[in-house]
Amino acid sequence: MVILATVFVLIGALLIRASFVIVPPGHIGVLTKYGRPQEKLMAPGLHVITPFVWKIIPVNVEPQTLEHRFSAPSEDYVEIHLSLKLVFVVRFPVRTVSTIRSPAQPYIAKAIDASLKAVLSEHRAQEFATQQAELKEQFVEEIEARLNAFGIEATEIYIERFGPDE
Repeated sequence: MVILATVFVLIGALLIRASFVIVPPGHIGVLTKYGRPQEKLMAPGLHVITPFVWKIIPVNVEPQTLEHRFSAPSEDYVEIHLSLKLVFVVRFPVRTVSTIRSPAQPYIAKAIDASLKAVLSEHRAQEFATQQAELKEQFVEEIEARLNAFGIEATEIYIERFGPDE
């Protein structure tokens, strides 16, 4: 009888604990029902939910920085190197949770890699010397379009290195 009472007390304590969710400062909570994101956003602070039905996924909405290095072949198979620093903000948390969940950095790195491959596959290595400004602009537009699909806005993109080995 004592063991049964202890089990019920532990289960009750776990249910009470699961009913309270804290959204930390600098985050927005995306409310999900059975894993599907809802349009309702939760402000930072303490929230009470029904466990196992509702869940709150905190999404960092403060500016974040990602440094990334990548190499890929050009149209004529010359290795092109990229080094950049990206400052980004999650603008649409529901879209971000619907597509990639959180944290976003691994998905952003993959989007950068795919953007570089898309731009490089259309150009020869020689063009990086003569049209570098245009290619950088094309690359930035490609990154912004891919990140927008995730609900993320690139606020600043610093390209430190973009071209073949010298």
